[in-house]
Amino acid sequence: MPLSYNLTIPSDASPFLPHRAPMLMVERIISVNDDEKSSIIETTVRDNFPFITKENILESEALIEIMAQAAAAQHGYNLAKNNSSEEKGFIVGIRKFKIFGEVSVGDILHVSVKLGTEIDSLSVVYGGITCNNKNIASMELTVWHGSEQ
Repeated sequence: MPLSYNLTIPSDASPFLPHRAPMLMVERIISVNDDEKSSIIETTVRDNFPFITKENILESEALIEIMAQAAAAQHGYNLAKNNSSEEKGFIVGIRKFKIFGEVSVGDILHVSVKLGTEIDSLSVVYGGITCNNKNIASMELTVWHGSEQ
């Protein structure tokens, strides 16, 4: 990652992620709460996203990727804010994945991310996704993040 970013909130999420279109599925960091280790990430479901059905519905499995990217955006933002170097990361576990509704192309999603327990390079991330103030999904991810050596 470059060491100069626009850290003003709201902020474009893409500089903090390795993903690019069409796999880039989150757009903006809306808020960051350092005390609670949480953030809100926003995205609009696009017709070029992977996992869009012919009926323009986002397949529910894609919600896991959206949550993971939201967590990565929060992590990348915090690294940039602390002038730290880039890290790699990936999902190593998914728990308590619940789906409450579906979303379509054009829907605006708000993804809440809260960092939980951290042990070495493993972190638990709690999250939820809403659309029009309705719960769409919730989950708990375990993610690995660190430098390759």
